[in-house]
Amino acid sequence: MKKKNKIIGLIIAFELILQLIICNVTVKAAEYNFNFTGSTTANVGDTVTLTITATGLTGNVKLSSTNATLSDSQKWVERNSVSITARITGLPATITATPVELTDNDYNIVSIAQKTVTINAKTPPVSQEGQGSNNGNNGNQGGTTNQGSTTNNQGSTTNQGESNNQGNNGNNQNNNGTQIVKPGNNNSPNNSPHNNGQVGQNTNGNNYGNNQNGVKSSNNYLKSLSVNVGTLKPEFYRETYEYTIDNIIENEIDVTAESEDEKAYVNGTGTIALQEGKNVINIEVNAENNQVRTYTITVNKKENLKESDLRLKSLEIQTINEKNEFKNLKIDFEKEKFNYNLDVDDNITDLSILPTVEKEGIIFDITGDKNLLTGNNEVKITLTKQDDQAVRTVYTINVNKKAKPIVEVGTKPKLSTNNVIIIMVIVIVLAAIIIATIMILQRRKKKKINKHSKK
Repeated sequence: MKKKNKIIGLIIAFELILQLIICNVTVKAAEYNFNFTGSTTANVGDTVTLTITATGLTGNVKLSSTNATLSDSQKWVERNSVSITARITGLPATITATPVELTDNDYNIVSIAQKTVTINAKTPPVSQEGQGSNNGNNGNQGGTTNQGSTTNNQGSTTNQGESNNQGNNGNNQNNNGTQIVKPGNNNSPNNSPHNNGQVGQNTNGNNYGNNQNGVKSSNNYLKSLSVNVGTLKPEFYRETYEYTIDNIIENEIDVTAESEDEKAYVNGTGTIALQEGKNVINIEVNAENNQVRTYTITVNKKENLKESDLRLKSLEIQTINEKNEFKNLKIDFEKEKFNYNLDVDDNITDLSILPTVEKEGIIFDITGDKNLLTGNNEVKITLTKQDDQAVRTVYTINVNKKAKPIVEVGTKPKLSTNNVIIIMVIVIVLAAIIIATIMILQRRKKKKINKHSKK
């Protein structure tokens, strides 16, 4: 019985080893996650924000859309969350995020499916006001006088009346305060000051309010907004009040705006001087009734960079081997240190150079980081001003790639980790079988000895 228990114990141990291997694979698979979320309803012209979440993942994410204008065509994620904005130009709209060679925390390339957000039209709110349609009333029928202030309230008509209509244009005001201008459908000549009481008659039974009797317009929206340098982001829309313009090198900007209502006036336009850094321009639209609406443009003007400003803020280097595996390479970076020496293994084919610049307006170019040869390779990171390529700073990295070792005849190749695990499992199984066989043979032998001793 004890020997039988030992065999059972060996089998259980073997199963535990397999479970540990499976669990290890499962834990690694759960170390990363990719998601793309945002608003799913909007109106045409709205600007919505969407978020890319990359837990445990690093790399580029391409962005594409239908019926929407995106703030970015791609985003770099580094185990974090990043946001984009989309201006809706039609409905339904779709925005798709497609991962491109994302790597996990062990720098292994992982396959991630693309994610899509679909945006449908918002359901318009049901108004509880403005129910004052004139249910079949035909306005002023017959000789009474409407003084231009008729209030349409649940179909009733208030007349101040006596002789003739004082130049009323046949326009009434509904009871939610919104001014709707609609010519009356008159049986007499259009808008005559003496029209026998037919002014404001509407054949479909709806009476619209008059704003000609001292009611001032509250329309303080812009019809257009434009600049002579840079690009407004997002594109102009009457109900979008904040805009940005980036990477401006000019010293001034011309801002032009036009109000929707010709009776409103606009302040804050014209030629405006720009300082280095952030410049905030406020355009105010003052309606006829003195209600003010403000549109804001933030202009980011580049600094006048000097050669001493052309510096890297940080530098990260990754090696890429023949299996396309990434691995961080340690480097003691200093922004005023321009030469570095690195040694890499013989199986390294490329370097991934990830610099960040010290200030805006600096562009960089990287050469020599691909197809590394055995021996010395010179990698250069050249920094220049965006508006002046002649001024530059160069960081040089001397990369020494080791030669492949000479394999002697008869030398056994090294086993991979997966092969070692497989061999260990096979050895354990064979050992269990051998032990079980020996125990069975010993048991049979003892039975034979007992039989002989009894005889």
